[in-house]
Amino acid sequence: MTLGHLDFTPPGPGAWFTDGLHSLRPATAISGVSRSGVQSGMRISNSRYGSLFDGMLMASLHRFTYGQMRFLIGRPPGADPVAKARFDAEVAANPELQERFARAADAVESKRWRRDTAFWDEVSRPWLMGRTLELTDEVPASMSDQALVAHLDEILQQSIAANQHHHILNMVHGAPRTVFIVCTGDWTGLTAMDLEPLLVGSSPISAGDEPELRALTTAIHSDGAASDLVAGSDDPAARLDALVNREGSVGEAARLYVRVVGYRIIEGWEPMNPHILEQPQLILDKVAHSLGATYPALDEDVRASVRDKVPDAHRNEFDEILKDARDCHRIRDERDIYCNMPVGGLLRRAVIEAGRRLAKQGRIDDAEFLTEASRNEIERLLLRGEGPLSSELQDRYEYRQTYTIRDIPPVIGEPDQVPVTPDWLPPASRLLARGGGLASMFEAEADKKLTGQCASPGVYEGVARLVRRASELDRVAQGDVLVTESTNPAFNIVLPRLGAIVTAFGGLLSHAAIVAREFGLPAVVGCKDATMLIEDGARVRVDADKGEITIL
Repeated sequence: MTLGHLDFTPPGPGAWFTDGLHSLRPATAISGVSRSGVQSGMRISNSRYGSLFDGMLMASLHRFTYGQMRFLIGRPPGADPVAKARFDAEVAANPELQERFARAADAVESKRWRRDTAFWDEVSRPWLMGRTLELTDEVPASMSDQALVAHLDEILQQSIAANQHHHILNMVHGAPRTVFIVCTGDWTGLTAMDLEPLLVGSSPISAGDEPELRALTTAIHSDGAASDLVAGSDDPAARLDALVNREGSVGEAARLYVRVVGYRIIEGWEPMNPHILEQPQLILDKVAHSLGATYPALDEDVRASVRDKVPDAHRNEFDEILKDARDCHRIRDERDIYCNMPVGGLLRRAVIEAGRRLAKQGRIDDAEFLTEASRNEIERLLLRGEGPLSSELQDRYEYRQTYTIRDIPPVIGEPDQVPVTPDWLPPASRLLARGGGLASMFEAEADKKLTGQCASPGVYEGVARLVRRASELDRVAQGDVLVTESTNPAFNIVLPRLGAIVTAFGGLLSHAAIVAREFGLPAVVGCKDATMLIEDGARVRVDADKGEITIL
């Protein structure tokens, strides 16, 4: 079933795209509150680093999110010489363009990402997580209705700030990676895929190696009974509860770990999707894996082989830019782990609590239906007994569960901007533009064959486990091939079980690609029809070297 009967007229000039990495299904009303933070964060990031990218326009059509990337200046019309002359004239007349070029030069020369990474570690991340944990420690079930609405507003404000910081960090990890890939590629002739292995091991959090988890596994190693709780077969919620309430160092470490990770959303970036505490077995599986885990590290032979290809005159510079790329690489996933993901789970927790109260009063038939209400509708229902009927909320809920972006046009409208040729830009701006600086939110789609892009090399045969929703993650068994639309950092909990990864959306910088390289898993991304043509339980061969999936 498709939504072809609906009108998908472009919301404005230009081409508008859907995005399977961030919003596969129709968005909930309450998720749109954080959109202002996304847009302002992008503008701040790109302005500070001198990018000509001017942020993302976002619009909702029948609750599906469409986006459009905008640039301060596009390529003027005409043949190259004419267009270049017009571009130069416009730059000369536009002080903002000149200022952007100056900022790019300063960012590259001063290695701005070093200062920004230190600021993230010392100021931004502690503040964001500190405030999020304050909200985590509050107990919605004990609040009055008025206090619960106020609590919801506080979380929404934190969601705006978290999403803004997420995108402020875009260039902090993107710029040093671009400098490393582009410069090393120029010196050696190697491709981005050849050079990505040099970033392996530089982002512990991408592999699920978190300090709170290390502390917990250290404590469990000295407590045999705690190990039995982790590996047991009884009710997972009861086992996790026993672990958290255990006396001594195990209980203390378990409480901290669950406090930090428990409310991260599992699927996508939609805050009304389930959070990790709703599937306690996933937490126990991650702890069990970590008890004997070894985490990826840079293969020094690979680094040396690449360095040997670098001309002698550039080897010191190679060492420096590789270090910068590795030092900042972790921020790509830390943006999710410490910014928007835990706030999303808190938002869901508050809405579900309001839903429980309304269901108890008979105002709605299921607490889950309230995830489709707007903030104002929740207040009206909870405090004044006014607002949409349960049947209306149920219709919205079923619409979101039924349809995906596969049921709508992936692109609407016609392009009205063409990016400027990088060669026309000053040296620093040209360098950042060649690597994109900021990876596009809208990854190129693959063709309709069972082929995609090699994200991590290798060949693997195994059982395909088709995961369409977060509630299905517990079906993933050891050695399975994960077949899904896209992943986010919450999927790290099941990654230790996998033999290979196949995603319908994504590119070399998608989460699935990065974690596959961290874990050494063969991975093919951007295989558009994988989730439609590969049946759950089918045996498949993933030949990531060729970007091919064969159903056996």
